[in-house]
Amino acid sequence: MTTTVDGKMAMRPKDGGFVIPANGSHEFRPGGDHLMLMDVTTEVKAGDQVSFTLTLQGGGTVSFTAIGKDFAAGNESYLPGMG
Repeated sequence: MTTTVDGKMAMRPKDGGFVIPANGSHEFRPGGDHLMLMDVTTEVKAGDQVSFTLTLQGGGTVSFTAIGKDFAAGNESYLPGMG
Protein backbone atom coordinates (compact mmCIF):
# COMPACT_ATOMS: atom_id res chain seq x y z
CA MET A 1 0.00 0.00 0.00
CA THR A 2 1.29 3.48 -0.79
CA THR A 3 1.02 6.12 1.90
CA THR A 4 2.56 9.51 2.65
CA VAL A 5 5.16 9.70 5.43
CA ASP A 6 6.83 13.04 6.22
CA GLY A 7 5.62 14.42 2.89
CA LYS A 8 7.09 11.56 0.84
CA MET A 9 5.46 8.54 -0.75
CA ALA A 10 6.26 5.29 1.08
CA MET A 11 5.17 1.69 0.67
CA ARG A 12 4.00 -0.65 3.39
CA PRO A 13 2.04 -3.91 3.64
CA LYS A 14 -1.74 -3.59 3.44
CA ASP A 15 -3.21 -4.46 6.84
CA GLY A 16 -5.57 -7.41 6.47
CA GLY A 17 -4.52 -8.06 2.88
CA PHE A 18 -7.04 -7.84 0.06
CA VAL A 19 -10.53 -9.21 0.59
CA ILE A 20 -11.99 -10.47 -2.68
CA PRO A 21 -15.46 -12.05 -2.54
CA ALA A 22 -16.11 -15.45 -4.15
CA ASN A 23 -16.27 -15.05 -7.93
CA GLY A 24 -15.10 -11.45 -7.50
CA SER A 25 -12.02 -9.70 -8.80
CA HIS A 26 -9.53 -7.08 -7.71
CA GLU A 27 -7.45 -4.88 -10.01
CA PHE A 28 -3.73 -4.59 -9.39
CA ARG A 29 -2.03 -1.75 -11.26
CA PRO A 30 0.96 0.60 -11.08
CA GLY A 31 0.20 3.49 -8.77
CA GLY A 32 -2.61 1.52 -7.14
CA ASP A 33 -2.84 -1.84 -5.40
CA HIS A 34 0.01 -4.05 -6.53
CA LEU A 35 2.21 -6.93 -5.47
CA MET A 36 5.79 -6.12 -4.59
CA LEU A 37 8.44 -8.78 -4.57
CA MET A 38 11.15 -8.38 -1.95
CA ASP A 39 14.52 -10.16 -1.77
CA VAL A 40 14.28 -11.47 -5.34
CA THR A 41 17.45 -13.42 -6.13
CA THR A 42 17.04 -13.66 -9.92
CA GLU A 43 16.98 -10.58 -12.17
CA VAL A 44 13.62 -9.90 -13.82
CA LYS A 45 14.04 -8.00 -17.09
CA ALA A 46 11.40 -6.10 -19.02
CA GLY A 47 9.42 -8.62 -21.08
CA ASP A 48 10.25 -11.62 -18.87
CA GLN A 49 7.30 -13.85 -18.02
CA VAL A 50 7.22 -14.65 -14.31
CA SER A 51 4.89 -17.33 -12.91
CA PHE A 52 3.35 -16.93 -9.46
CA THR A 53 1.12 -18.96 -7.18
CA LEU A 54 -0.70 -17.04 -4.46
CA THR A 55 -1.86 -19.01 -1.42
CA LEU A 56 -5.20 -17.74 -0.16
CA GLN A 57 -6.26 -17.51 3.47
CA GLY A 58 -8.58 -20.53 3.12
CA GLY A 59 -5.78 -22.66 1.65
CA GLY A 60 -6.76 -22.38 -2.02
CA THR A 61 -4.31 -21.13 -4.63
CA VAL A 62 -4.41 -18.85 -7.65
CA SER A 63 -1.71 -19.18 -10.32
CA PHE A 64 -0.91 -16.56 -12.94
CA THR A 65 1.88 -15.21 -15.11
CA ALA A 66 3.00 -11.58 -15.04
CA ILE A 67 5.17 -9.70 -17.51
CA GLY A 68 8.26 -7.88 -16.20
CA LYS A 69 8.20 -4.15 -16.94
CA ASP A 70 10.78 -1.38 -16.86
CA PHE A 71 11.27 0.08 -13.40
CA ALA A 72 9.85 3.58 -13.59
CA ALA A 73 9.16 4.35 -9.94
CA GLY A 74 9.86 7.60 -8.21
CA ASN A 75 12.07 7.52 -5.13
CA GLU A 76 9.76 5.54 -2.84
CA SER A 77 10.96 4.61 0.59
CA TYR A 78 10.08 1.35 2.26
CA LEU A 79 8.83 1.49 5.83
CA PRO A 80 10.58 -0.57 8.54
CA GLY A 81 10.11 -4.28 8.11
CA MET A 82 9.88 -4.01 4.34
CA GLY A 83 13.41 -4.87 3.44
